[in-house]
Amino acid sequence: MSAAASSPTGRAVTWRRLILVLSAAIVLAAWGIAARIYAIDGGGEYNGGLFSGFILVAATLTVGAATLVVRAWRKRSWPLSAAFVSVLAALSILWLAVAINLRG
Repeated sequence: MSAAASSPTGRAVTWRRLILVLSAAIVLAAWGIAARIYAIDGGGEYNGGLFSGFILVAATLTVGAATLVVRAWRKRSWPLSAAFVSVLAALSILWLAVAINLRG
């Protein structure tokens, strides 16, 4: 173990980066699940304005989460705010996946 990794500052940087990588991964995984459900169960049907609203909310939260992850990686933002918005984005994406599955 290097001296930098064992110092309190080194551990803080490691935890910060781990939180940010997991924040990005959770959003990508949720989009992957939604894409799989759409490909298997969705079929390309259109379900009107409510479905469009789900997509708009999920996309907006995804962009917000990505922005906060980048800002936190550059140390201009708090990493837990990126994690919080990433969890909200993932939940909204999974809700979109449920909506796709229910209409199929």
